[in-house]
Amino acid sequence: MLNERDGQIKALVHSINRIRTCITILKEKARKSSLYDEIYLTDKELQTILKVSRRCLQEWRNRGLMPYYIIGGKVLYCQSEIQKLLDEHRFNVK
Repeated sequence: MLNERDGQIKALVHSINRIRTCITILKEKARKSSLYDEIYLTDKELQTILKVSRRCLQEWRNRGLMPYYIIGGKVLYCQSEIQKLLDEHRFNVK
């Protein structure tokens, strides 16, 4: 039977605390790196969130359906603009 003095439990608690610390640091770093409290997403991040292909995002950009920025050849999407776009095109199913 495992108890809190068990070495495995101590190691697990230590690992959880390290992960918690890393998450806190990453959240703080992400918050500080935003510009005017906006979050900008890359193609890869947005395709993962929307579950679409990179080619699909390219097609939406080409057709003028999605707002985006190109800086130094890198495509960025403002998260709040994408959320607004999704909200405007949401269908309510009854």
